[in-house]
Amino acid sequence: MLQQIKKTNNKEAGISLFELLISIVILSVLLTMGFSTFDSSIKAQNTQSASEQIVSAIKKAKYYSRSKGVITSLSFPVGGNSYSVSADGEVISNNNLFDAYSGKLPKNIEIIQNSCGTVNFYVDGSPVNSLNETISTDCSIKVGYDSGVQKTITIKGNSGNVIYQ
Repeated sequence: MLQQIKKTNNKEAGISLFELLISIVILSVLLTMGFSTFDSSIKAQNTQSASEQIVSAIKKAKYYSRSKGVITSLSFPVGGNSYSVSADGEVISNNNLFDAYSGKLPKNIEIIQNSCGTVNFYVDGSPVNSLNETISTDCSIKVGYDSGVQKTITIKGNSGNVIYQ
């Protein structure tokens, strides 16, 4: 009788090749879903960080123009991964005069759209065009991934206040 129990246990021990394959397929599907969710959250965080960085740079440029009494300009080239800030023709985004995170956006983030062109702030902090005329219309800058998460930053005409979604 003891021999008969051992034989029964040996036949049922372990898993079949079919069971192993099914387990591997289920595990790989779960891992794939987890990685895509993780990737999406990383992209959302990078986009949020980039938009906050640009908003900060715009606000600092506006303040810089008022405090130093100079016209401050920001350039956001479409398709680029960086922007520049200048005052009186000197780029200040890469030096100690202006702390704008060096003008480089987080990895793989692009400036997708820019209806503002170059953003200029007059010595009183108001947004102006290249002729130093006050801009009365809103403009927007869109950042993010070309086929993914994106954020829009709006600069209000007349005031230069910044809103982002």
